[in-house]
Amino acid sequence: MTSLRLLAMLLLLAMTTIHAANLRNGDDSSLPFRTVSGSGSDSSEHSSDNATQDSPSVSSVSQGSSESKNVIVEEEVDGVRAWAQCGGLYYLGKTKCQQHTFCKQLSEFISVCFPESRPTEKVIRLEL
Repeated sequence: MTSLRLLAMLLLLAMTTIHAANLRNGDDSSLPFRTVSGSGSDSSEHSSDNATQDSPSVSSVSQGSSESKNVIVEEEVDGVRAWAQCGGLYYLGKTKCQQHTFCKQLSEFISVCFPESRPTEKVIRLEL
């Protein structure tokens, strides 16, 4: 009976530390990206709620004058590496796997990028 109480207490503790901002509602279109703007060394970060996770970030750079230029900075487009996590419940990272890998759901809580299988004719079989 005491182990059941301990389990209930741990479950209650784990549930209370999850913040609503960390949860996904299944719609990736509301994920923010960062926009950096400013002049010289004085810069600040602002969140924008109208962009997708795969959108490149936009920087506004001022160089000694009052005019500013928008610079598009491409993020890593390769995606998640083989054997790395690519999804799951409460996962907030990238969900697109690199080329020649695919995302496979292992459970409700984790999905992993697996490499595509290679043809067996290129494999050398060693026998003793």
